[in-house]
Amino acid sequence: MKKISIGISLTLVIAFAFILSSCQPNALGKEDTTPTVAESTEASGFVELSNLSGETQDQDFTCTAVAKQGDHPSYALEGDHVLSVEDPAITLILYSDFACDMCNSLYQITQAILLNYPGDIEFIYRYFPLPDMENQEELTAANPKSLIAIQAAEAASNQNYFWEMYDLLNDNYDTWIEYDEQTFTDWILTQVASIDELDEAQFETDMFSEDIVNIAATSMENAIKAGVTYIPFLGIDDSAIPGDYYEYNSLNQSLGQVIALTRLEDIQYDECPEMTIDTNKDYYAKVTTDIGEFTIHLFDDVAPFTVNSFIFLAENNWYDDVYFHRIEPGFVAQVGDPTGTGMGNPGYLYSLEVSDDLTFNRAGLVAMANSGPNSNGSQFFITYDATPHLDGSYTIFGEVVDGMDVVEALQDTALEDAENTYYAIFIRDIEIIEK
Repeated sequence: MKKISIGISLTLVIAFAFILSSCQPNALGKEDTTPTVAESTEASGFVELSNLSGETQDQDFTCTAVAKQGDHPSYALEGDHVLSVEDPAITLILYSDFACDMCNSLYQITQAILLNYPGDIEFIYRYFPLPDMENQEELTAANPKSLIAIQAAEAASNQNYFWEMYDLLNDNYDTWIEYDEQTFTDWILTQVASIDELDEAQFETDMFSEDIVNIAATSMENAIKAGVTYIPFLGIDDSAIPGDYYEYNSLNQSLGQVIALTRLEDIQYDECPEMTIDTNKDYYAKVTTDIGEFTIHLFDDVAPFTVNSFIFLAENNWYDDVYFHRIEPGFVAQVGDPTGTGMGNPGYLYSLEVSDDLTFNRAGLVAMANSGPNSNGSQFFITYDATPHLDGSYTIFGEVVDGMDVVEALQDTALEDAENTYYAIFIRDIEIIEK
């Protein structure tokens, strides 16, 4: 088998995840009539299959191991305040200001998200104080209360209590935001008593020290040098998160997708499976779902590599506890991505295996979803009707021969309101039967 290395761009994966947060593969509009895998790779170096004959293609078949990202790099800079985890999937970077109303709202959102994904997100906080709108002569001057809050945070940080002060300032935002500068300062000096074991005298000394005052004074300049032009500003690793996603549902869903795709590397394979099937035998797959069982007759004579890969994945539990992430009544039901994003693959991608003798002329056909001729992976779909427009573009590798009523029943889980569509029907087990 020819091997070509394909790299996955995490930036591209992130971009797709944020697009998918508002347009899920399981909630595509009715005009979408192709069962695709969302593209997350640059598929270069392949020869496209063309001039289809009535036989399985005899061009060089390609199966390609997908390059992995490897260990997550560190994005922390000197002076950053970091909530570290042992093995992060992503780094979430926030440029913000304690005296900013939108920043305070985003604080509540990010706190909730960090609780949702314990152990997955490294969180970095960086200062970007609001400008002093009353100082028109020097527009780069910072809001005085923003600087006071930074000084308080840095003074607490000197005693390893940054995050306690971070929470104190954000949780009490509505209390102090209307204070003048002196009242705000006095309020901080009384509130530090609520932080257990913090040395209040040392805190007050540090808060007004030259070093800390200088950190606050240069924080805006440092943020601008980093290329940040607005606050609050969220980044994931080395990519900016679009401002349209600065609300809980979109951000939580999108980050969850990126985390799932990153964690998928833990179970992906480093190479294509060896050919182990005997094409003189008949193979069947008994699929157990939450709502019953159905059986697929696998067409190893037409699509030997696809059937071999499917059997390999099934016997190694790849499909266990994976849900049907897309169900289009009257069209297809699609499954096979452990992340549920429609972007996951088993760590390798391979070519089409098509024959003009086998077309999408009926319901119950089982075929691989893809994003191009050389991008078959693990996701497959089952047809609910004849779909001739798919002929030649997707590998048909089986047919449901028993339990089609269970497959039909999957359609009952589809909601008309695409934005609220959620499918909780899982494959629990696939048993391979040889005859």
